[in-house]
Amino acid sequence: MDSMNEAATVLSNQTTGTLGQQVYLALRGRLLAGEWLPGAKLTLRGLAEELGTSVQPVREAVSRLSAERVLLVKPNSSLMIPPIDKEELDEIWALRLLLEREAARLCAVRLTEAQFGELDQEMTAIRAQLTARGAQSGRVLPIQRVAVQLGKWSGSRLLAEQIETLRLRGAPHYAAALRADMSGEEEFILFSLRIQEELIEALKRRNAVNAAELRGADLYTYKRFIYRRLGLE
Repeated sequence: MDSMNEAATVLSNQTTGTLGQQVYLALRGRLLAGEWLPGAKLTLRGLAEELGTSVQPVREAVSRLSAERVLLVKPNSSLMIPPIDKEELDEIWALRLLLEREAARLCAVRLTEAQFGELDQEMTAIRAQLTARGAQSGRVLPIQRVAVQLGKWSGSRLLAEQIETLRLRGAPHYAAALRADMSGEEEFILFSLRIQEELIEALKRRNAVNAAELRGADLYTYKRFIYRRLGLE
């Protein structure tokens, strides 16, 4: 499936809200997936054609994303992923650390057995994906999918929204770090897998303090990995 068909499919899967809201969610999903790297240039008309809609709902969605500082609208109405400096990235990571540790703490209290089962299945899929040939290259490191679930399952919609917005701000830059060859990164991948496994075990033991500490360690390790690959150390 080419990118245009994928975009149309994503939009057709959005069944609630106005068309502008559906376009907004579709564009957020593509940004979170690392589809557009820093400096990428986009147009309202081009996005409308990809999504199979008119320009107006795209303009509404882009206005919201611009207010969130995720897209930059240039004077000629073209769009681009805004640049970001190390100081701002540091601030994003610091806020993520606070919020995602809290999400892990809340999950240790409230997760159900069915959700633990989903996490176990997710880890099985992640291991298979990471060990498959060529799986280490791509847009988003699969290991982070567990952390995404914790935000959604924290029980706080506001907390989950803030975490996702912070991820959204950094997603194109994380994608740039992951787009290059990932060979030689096996040590980091194995270490991250081990932390994720220990985190899930802490959640199952309902050990909120340990779960928060492990989520913090995982996030700090991931930050150092991204910075090294971006040459920001």
